[in-house]
Amino acid sequence: VNRSNPRQYLARIGSMPGMEVVFQRAADIPPLVQDGDAALGITGFDILAEHRGQSDEEADEDDYDDDIIVLERNLGYGHCRLVVAVPETWIDVSTCADLWHLAGYYATQKGRTLRIATKYPALTGQFLRRHGITHCKIVSPHGALEAAPLTDTADLIVDLTETGTTLRENHLKLLDDGIVLRSQACLIANARLLNQSKGALRMASIMLELIDAHMQAHNRSMLTAHLQVEGADEIQRICEQLKARIAGFEFRVASSGGIGKTSFNKEILRFAQDDNQASSGGSGKTG
Repeated sequence: VNRSNPRQYLARIGSMPGMEVVFQRAADIPPLVQDGDAALGITGFDILAEHRGQSDEEADEDDYDDDIIVLERNLGYGHCRLVVAVPETWIDVSTCADLWHLAGYYATQKGRTLRIATKYPALTGQFLRRHGITHCKIVSPHGALEAAPLTDTADLIVDLTETGTTLRENHLKLLDDGIVLRSQACLIANARLLNQSKGALRMASIMLELIDAHMQAHNRSMLTAHLQVEGADEIQRICEQLKARIAGFEFRVASSGGIGKTSFNKEILRFAQDDNQASSGGSGKTG
């Protein structure tokens, strides 16, 4: 994606001249695609699920009464979880069943409902109903949700996290069965526009091919080497030795021609390894 100025909202993709890229907030992308203002969109699955008011990942696309279709559910980045987090001082609350009992206690003994702070009211309400928790009130405070229990704005929260570090630093803990939704970036499209426009459908197909190629190349490396040998048998022997030593090793050989000694250009040397084998470290945002 190329844009001359990082402050610009419009950009182009060099390999796809017929496509214009518009940068928008992730939360605004499902409505844009739904209304047909964009044929394709990349957003978080959590945002799409909240937009639809449905977190069922196994549901068929035909079950939704909208023009949005998910072309690729998992783009491989932006991983996070929408979770229920309670104050760590609630030592007797570790599951949703415990939360159900606490909600009943608040209703009968304190005369009020549990206050749950979240920016995902639809998904949170659906999750609570699934666990039979009805004595509660969903609130949407401004600012960081982690501070809501500390400022007595809410009793507990439902928020996104990647590692849980920020929750722990604010004296919150996750419920053992409190994962509302697992999310990452996804590719969506307006099904009506794809059906009406061959150009849009072609662009969507190209996007899916490029995404699939990227996913297939994950954890793979490519090495290109030029070796001067007496003949094809020699380079074949070298490649077979490498293949025996490196799991997933693949190779292709092409002759570059020449006078006298034949020079072979080994165009592709690629091998796949687990991340755990390739390196001992990792990366990830705290959240």
